[in-house]
Amino acid sequence: MLAKFCFMWLSLMVLTCAVFAQDETAVSFNDSALPQTSKNINEFVPEGWKIEEQKTGDLNADSLPDVALKLIEISAETAASDNPVSRSRVLMILFKNKTGVFERVAVAKTLLQCTGCGGAFYGVSEAPANVKIDKGILVVDQDNGSRNVFNETFKFRYDAKVKKFALIGFDTSDSDRLTGATTAESINYLTGTKVKKTWQYNQRTDKTVAKPDKKSSVAKTPIYLEKINYETFGNR
Repeated sequence: MLAKFCFMWLSLMVLTCAVFAQDETAVSFNDSALPQTSKNINEFVPEGWKIEEQKTGDLNADSLPDVALKLIEISAETAASDNPVSRSRVLMILFKNKTGVFERVAVAKTLLQCTGCGGAFYGVSEAPANVKIDKGILVVDQDNGSRNVFNETFKFRYDAKVKKFALIGFDTSDSDRLTGATTAESINYLTGTKVKKTWQYNQRTDKTVAKPDKKSSVAKTPIYLEKINYETFGNR
């Protein structure tokens, strides 16, 4: 039974990768040609891209509504629903001043996962990349996988001294959908601590059992928004 399940899972994963790979054409994101400041948010969007989602909130403690733009490629929108083409995403941060002018302060080209990067877990559906602003903190949450589903949550806070968004928290989880086993890690870069939690399903008792937490230290070296590649960060 297990061998049959694994064969079906592998077949689905291969099919999903093949479907999303068809006719995929990357569109470069050239932010060097974009204005540094503007009153019109649309002027920060280069040709071949559009605003997928826009979040507002104060990110630099000046009580003004700043903007987190989630940009997405538009070149492949005409693809058939059963033959989707993977599209890249870019996260752009704009600060608003008292005169209503927006300033482009950060562009992250490798932080958000592409629409076809969700693996067999999402099949032919576009994988999400969730962005929100919560009490001055920029939060990015996304998941992907197949039998094992990986979830990652990044938390950034603006550092006015260096004028960059620094990573202050990183939470991950790896859940096996077949066995129920889950491993989760939470890193606090402000305190330099990491907590690892593990849960294992017990077939005999039909319960999920938590193992003792493991705590360790991590370096407090600053990690900035623009430098993070979600595919390699955390050595997953």
